[in-house]
Amino acid sequence: AEDALVAALALVAGGLDVRDAAQHAVDGDPAPVIQALHSLAGRGGVEPYLLRNGLTVDQFHALRDAVVAGGGRELDESQD
Repeated sequence: AEDALVAALALVAGGLDVRDAAQHAVDGDPAPVIQALHSLAGRGGVEPYLLRNGLTVDQFHALRDAVVAGGGRELDESQD
């Protein structure tokens, strides 16, 4: 479950919305991950959380650029 949350955090930071990120990060029910992400949103958001916990600004920008450049589309295609 922790790995799924980390993956979902990265996907949200990269630009996916919370529900899409949770669905891509979890094999089963995404509800617990969605709840955790919404909880973080109430504490300042996912991006500040990641940056406070060791993600560098360069890593954040690279991650966001990768998702925007095609990672999100590839994930969507993998669900078909």
